Amino acid sequence: MDKKEIDITDGIRQFYVPRLNMVSSTVGYGMRNWLGSTDAFIPDNFTSERSFELSFYDISSFLSSLASDISRLSCASIESLNSISMAAEAKKFLAWELIKYYYSAFFAAHSTLKACGFGLVQLDRIILENIRQRANTLGMTSPTLQKGIYCFKVDPNNSKVSFFLVSKYNDSHKGLWHRYMDFLDIITGLSIETYELGSNCIKKNDLAVKPSKCIYSQMSLADAETVASRLEELKHTLNRQGDSNWLSYIRNRVNYNHSFGVWFPYRSFDEKHLQIPELKDLFMLSPLCNQFAQDSSNELVSFVKCCQLVNSINYSIINDLAHRHPDNKSFLQQGPFSYINRFKR
Repeated sequence: MDKKEIDITDGIRQFYVPRLNMVSSTVGYGMRNWLGSTDAFIPDNFTSERSFELSFYDISSFLSSLASDISRLSCASIESLNSISMAAEAKKFLAWELIKYYYSAFFAAHSTLKACGFGLVQLDRIILENIRQRANTLGMTSPTLQKGIYCFKVDPNNSKVSFFLVSKYNDSHKGLWHRYMDFLDIITGLSIETYELGSNCIKKNDLAVKPSKCIYSQMSLADAETVASRLEELKHTLNRQGDSNWLSYIRNRVNYNHSFGVWFPYRSFDEKHLQIPELKDLFMLSPLCNQFAQDSSNELVSFVKCCQLVNSINYSIINDLAHRHPDNKSFLQQGPFSYINRFKR
C-alpha cells in the first residue's frame, strides 16, 4: 500500500480524550482561566504538594475549556505558518520565518498532547490558591501545592482529572519536547503508561510483546510499521542533541546567536535555504508523505521539515476529531478550520 493511503490517526485515535470529539462549542477561555475562576469542582487526593485530583459535578465544562485550548493552539500554529513569506527585498532574511516555524510546532505539539490525554498546563499561584480555597470551603486539608507545569490526565467516565508535577516536564520548551517524545514512544509501544502520579508515570516497555494500547493494536502490521518508521525519524531529529530539544536548540541559535547566515550580512548563507518559505503548506499533507523525508545535508531544511511533521500530525488529529462529531458541529469548525476557510491562501 502506498504510504499516502495510510491514515496515521487510525493508530492514534485510541488516545483521544474520551468525548472530546462530541464538544460543539467552547467556554471561550482555556483551562488555566477555567481552573482559576470556577468553583465547579471538588479537590481531592492531595497525596503531596506535587499532585492532586479534581472531581466534577459535570465534566463537560472542563472538556469545553480543554477544547478551547486545543482550538486556540491549533489556530496559533496554522496562523504562524500562514504568515511566513519571502521578503520582496533581502531575500536571504529568513530569521523570523524560522522562528515562526518553531512556534508553529511548539503550539501544535501542545495541541496534540492535550487532545491525546498527555497534556501539560502551567499552574500558577492564583490557580492553585483557587483550588486550595475550594478545598478549605469543603472542609478539606490541602498542602501548599507547588507551582509549575503539570501533567494532567482526564477520566471522563468518573468525571475526574488528575494533575501531577514531573521535574523533567517542568520546563516551558525542553519539558514540552520531553513529554512529546515520551508520547511518541507510547504510540509505538516502546513505553507504557503506569498511571502513577509522578516521575514514573511512563516507563519503558521491557517486554517483547507490544502493549495493548499502541498503533500495533489498531493497524495492520505493515501499516503500523510504516507509521512507526516515520515517528522514529521524527524522534531521531528531535533528539539530535541527545535531550529531545533539538528544535529549541536551533531556534536559539537563530534567535540569539544569529547563526546560519539568515541575518544581515548573510555570511555563510546556503542557497538551499531559499526553499524554506515554500514549505509553509507542507503541514496539510499526510505525515507519511515522502516530502517529510529529512535532508541530512542541511540543518535548517531538516529543522523546517521536522517542525512541519509535528504540525502535520496535529493537523491530522484535529481534522479527524472534527469529522467525528456526531452532528458535524465540532468546536474545531469554529476555530482552526474557520481560520483556514477565511484566510488560508
